[in-house]
Amino acid sequence: MSNWRGVLITLVAGCLLLTACTSRQNDSNTAALKEKDVQEDGQVLTVITPTASKTQSAASEANQKYQIQTRLTDFQLLSDTTGIAWGLTRGELRLYMTQDNGETWTNISPAATVQFPKSISYGKEMFFLDPKHGWIVRKAQGNTESIILRTEDGGTSWKIGTLPKEVELNSLFFLTTSRGWLMSTTDSGLPGNQKKTLYSTYDGGMSWSKSNDRLEESLKEKQSNQLPDFGYFLGMVFRNVQQGFVMLQELNSPKLYVTSDGGRHWKESSAVFNKQILGKFDKYTASTPYFFSAGDHNGFVPVMYTQGMSNKFSGYFTSDGGNSFRYVSFPLAWQTGMNSMLAPTFLNDKEGWNLQGSALYHTVDQGKTWTKLPESEKLTTTMEEYPEVVKLQFFSSKLGWILVQNSKERTSRLLQTQDGGISWHML
Repeated sequence: MSNWRGVLITLVAGCLLLTACTSRQNDSNTAALKEKDVQEDGQVLTVITPTASKTQSAASEANQKYQIQTRLTDFQLLSDTTGIAWGLTRGELRLYMTQDNGETWTNISPAATVQFPKSISYGKEMFFLDPKHGWIVRKAQGNTESIILRTEDGGTSWKIGTLPKEVELNSLFFLTTSRGWLMSTTDSGLPGNQKKTLYSTYDGGMSWSKSNDRLEESLKEKQSNQLPDFGYFLGMVFRNVQQGFVMLQELNSPKLYVTSDGGRHWKESSAVFNKQILGKFDKYTASTPYFFSAGDHNGFVPVMYTQGMSNKFSGYFTSDGGNSFRYVSFPLAWQTGMNSMLAPTFLNDKEGWNLQGSALYHTVDQGKTWTKLPESEKLTTTMEEYPEVVKLQFFSSKLGWILVQNSKERTSRLLQTQDGGISWHML
């Protein structure tokens, strides 16, 4: 172990290349065996080594396959056939990619010497622009510093870099292979307040600078044009290199802030969250706006209403890149329980899905009406054992994934639909 630590120190000091070979070699040594953490009952994945190819014989290809059993904590679909899924086992990030709809997976984990103290979430500590380009941040904890890992070859190799010491990462977003942003938040010590600092990169994450470092502004300008301390940061998205959005939660209501110069200046949007339209509730919150494709003018903002212990969703839609929003009231039932905060997910400005219990509802008219899909026996029985929904995502009208878990038992299962949510099967 000490040799590996010495190697890691050398790599960090020289900003050299980190590869995932160590993790893959460890898996290869257990070919045809199930790797099972004593404390975690994981999902069985069929893994192939990077050397396997279509030109190999069937016998040779079979020898390149083996099974692992790991608990998954998050996933992200990257195309109609490609997705990534990951979890932590004894401090090691186990990251896998499939390019054949979950039939087989490739281990694209960083080297096991890079230990992660806790689970990571997509859009916070991890972001993939496409199946080739991805970034992972390990937050500082104890004696470990914050580092950023980046790949340009789909996880075959990872390059390592450091972040400014003062960064407390809350969100990570890349628009191109070179242009990206990260939001750092720290507790200001006052109730309801949080210091927010935006950093940007122009070289794919190798170096970062504060987004307003390039401006010479008066103190008054900085105070009136930057994100306020009051309010908790919820999320961030950029539609292009100039226009971006940040969602804050201020007491019992959300606020949307917009930038038109790449994050150097911000102003509150008046296009959303009109209380006269939303009505009177104990509290309402919102998720970060998301746009349905890169550079798309069409996007969606989920809004959750809370009354007592019950929650209900509606939403705002934009067709002009966020300059204006149209409110749509969803005729969905109020929900209680562990999944009542799961927002509807939309594929485009018309089609979306919402899970209520183990029943999936579908809309094709921007949420004005919802149709209950036929019950999937597989989804229903799986959710009886794994009742908590971690994530639901659709990449097309047919293809979707859902990750469910039982946090008390430290178990999870990843399922896929290829018919728009009517039937589900285990990946």
